[in-house]
Amino acid sequence: MSTARGYLQRGLRFCKDERKLWLEYLQLEMVYLAKLAARRQILGLDETRDETVPDEDENMISLPTITAADIAPESSKGLEEYDAAALKRMADAPAFTGAIPIAIFDAAMKEFKDSAELAGDMFELVADYASVPSARKILQHISAHLQATVPNSLGTVLAEARLSLFGFNVQSAELPAALNKALSTIKHGCANLSKQQRAELVEKAVELLLPYLERDQDDDELDSDVVTAIVASIKKYLKIMKADGKKAEKAKELQIELTKAQWHLTGDELAGVVG
Repeated sequence: MSTARGYLQRGLRFCKDERKLWLEYLQLEMVYLAKLAARRQILGLDETRDETVPDEDENMISLPTITAADIAPESSKGLEEYDAAALKRMADAPAFTGAIPIAIFDAAMKEFKDSAELAGDMFELVADYASVPSARKILQHISAHLQATVPNSLGTVLAEARLSLFGFNVQSAELPAALNKALSTIKHGCANLSKQQRAELVEKAVELLLPYLERDQDDDELDSDVVTAIVASIKKYLKIMKADGKKAEKAKELQIELTKAQWHLTGDELAGVVG
């Protein structure tokens, strides 16, 4: 891991303005944290896990696919060689608590003059690692930065809405309150953004909410009131997209996804419903 870090740090020393390098460096650290979290789980070291983090259902704990291109393992010692005692000692170390990803983000913001676009890309990258215990802390840091620098931007609204729902699975007792907060954030954003940004916002909102209906097709079931709120919100957002004109075709595609999720239809069954 130290070798991989060294290569990326050297690359950034000579190519500070290369956005992809900053994202790759952040991803390297998130992959490493994901591996540590998986190892801790295997060894049973997560007794104090926050209940808002997805639990042991393999359908909810989904580590990003890790390939050789994602992280270069050290030749002398692999992650599998860390024993339980070492992993316990690392629990409070900066490498495990999210301090390194936060430092990378702060350095990138300084280099790119608080680029909202890059901050949004980094937020989305970190949000893909729901199994990492420190991911919420990192996301909160990025969201706070966006709030401080571009409080009324599309990216800030999206980050706040996604953060509200981050880590809650369909069986979580806190999901209704989290959903209400996310929907309120989106509503406030719609009232303050331009027409074009509003259409972008509701499109992203539909893409954020649809997976909850799709998970309802599995063994876990959403509360009926939560389903009602999600479906009603998605339909409202689709109307805004259709009215925009440029988003009309995308709205039709998402409408089909909504119908499929609502009725749990297969592809052939769906074709019969939509014509």
